[in-house]
Amino acid sequence: MWQQPNHNRAAAEIRRRKKKQQAKQKSGLHIRRVSAQIQGAATDMARVRVLLNDLSPHGLEIFSPQALTPGNEVEITLEHPKLLFVKARVLFSDHYNSSSRVISQQPYPYRVGIVFLFQSEQEEKDVREFLEKTALECNGAPRAQAA
Repeated sequence: MWQQPNHNRAAAEIRRRKKKQQAKQKSGLHIRRVSAQIQGAATDMARVRVLLNDLSPHGLEIFSPQALTPGNEVEITLEHPKLLFVKARVLFSDHYNSSSRVISQQPYPYRVGIVFLFQSEQEEKDVREFLEKTALECNGAPRAQAA
C-alpha cells in the first residue's frame, strides 16, 4: 500500500495545529489564575487563588484554603497583572468539590464570593482599570464595561 511521504504528514500536522489554534482564539475564553492575599479582622492572612475571569467591577470569587464567614469585611491584595488593593465583604463561602479543575499543590477547597466595598470613586476607578488591563492581557481586547 502507498504511504504518504513524511513531508506531507508534517505539513498536514502543521495545518491541523494551526486550525486548532485558530479555533481556540475564536472561542475567546482564556482562563488566567493568579495568587492573592486576603486578610480580615476575624481572618488570618491567607494566600488564595483568583481566576481573573471571575473578576467584575463589583466583586469576585476566590478559592480559599479555609472557610470565610459571610458578612465579614476583608482586605484583598492582587499582585498581578498589576497591584490592586481593595476592601470587601464576604458574601458566601461554600465547600468546593476537591476534584475540581483548579490544579495546585495546596488545596483550595472553599469557593468564596466577595463584593467590593469602595471607599472612594478612585478605588472604583482602580478596579475598572485593573479589569481593562486584565482583559487586554488575557484576550487582547478590552472588556465590556459593566454598569
